[in-house]
Amino acid sequence: MTSRVRVWLAIHVGLLVAFLAIAAWTIVKFDWNVIGRSLAEVPLLAVTAMAMAWLAALCIRPVRLIVLIRAMAPENQRGYWPLWCASMIAMGVNSIVPMRAGDMAMALVLRQSLGIRSGRAFSAMLVDRFFDVATAIVLFVSALLAAPAAASWTTPLVPSLVSALIVLVAGLWMSIRLRHLWLHLLERALAGLGARSRERWQRRAHDLFEGFAAIDKPSTVAAVLALSIILWSATTMSYWFGISAVWPSASVAAAAFAAGAVALSFIVPIAPGGVGVFHGACVLALSLFDVPLEHALAGAIMCHAFQLGSVLILAAVALASQGISLRSLTVAPDMSEPSRG
Repeated sequence: MTSRVRVWLAIHVGLLVAFLAIAAWTIVKFDWNVIGRSLAEVPLLAVTAMAMAWLAALCIRPVRLIVLIRAMAPENQRGYWPLWCASMIAMGVNSIVPMRAGDMAMALVLRQSLGIRSGRAFSAMLVDRFFDVATAIVLFVSALLAAPAAASWTTPLVPSLVSALIVLVAGLWMSIRLRHLWLHLLERALAGLGARSRERWQRRAHDLFEGFAAIDKPSTVAAVLALSIILWSATTMSYWFGISAVWPSASVAAAAFAAGAVALSFIVPIAPGGVGVFHGACVLALSLFDVPLEHALAGAIMCHAFQLGSVLILAAVALASQGISLRSLTVAPDMSEPSRG
């Protein structure tokens, strides 16, 4: 058994143990009769509103990717549908494979199906995820400051997340402004390689950093930032409709905090589908807004079931449309050049 297989098995065993522990605690801690009644009494109108807001968010996400691709790879002016497929496939793979494999899958789809050079595809994926994480941090911190209750675990969160946001922004800025320095250092590091290998890696690195540099325009940043705000506003409203369906007094701030908590919890390796982690993040977040545990879990179950189900169905449609096998997307792209373009 190779070391890579052992690490893979250890991660999955750890995730399984964590999931079983959370499941056992949940079974004992919660009153499932209350949860069942809450779900049974959910108004159809609320479910419809939750679904429409979530689907709107899924439709907005590719528009942001279009802006990034047109800035980073102007030679590739693909329309909405291929980029919608790339976005859905990434979300679908992230839903069933841990370690954020879907993010790598997005870069692979952009390279394989759209003919975008690997470096540009990878930079587009990274910037897309950067704005997701940055917006989720702002959403989380803003909503936390509006919470009527406080808990000991929230005390270090604000400075830690603000620091993380500063590091992210500084990292992107340095990647853009100091790209010539990084490329020069990389060129020196690759000096020992053969001429063909050195040229290939230099070309990939150049594409990657030039992709970052393409967003160094106020108009591009403004468009991507505006779309990120709209995207996460729609996501927040989906959570709010779902949570208020089982606890009508839930505030929009509570939904925003839950949405931010779930998004940030998904950064780390998680169990397939986010089972347990999604629900735990929601319940913990909503407890600060005086939402009872059973009602918070009922809302989390409803939101998660629809989100996961819709993403998997739409990802299957996207895979079939692009003629890509799911197996080929479970491994990270090798950054080789596209076969078509």
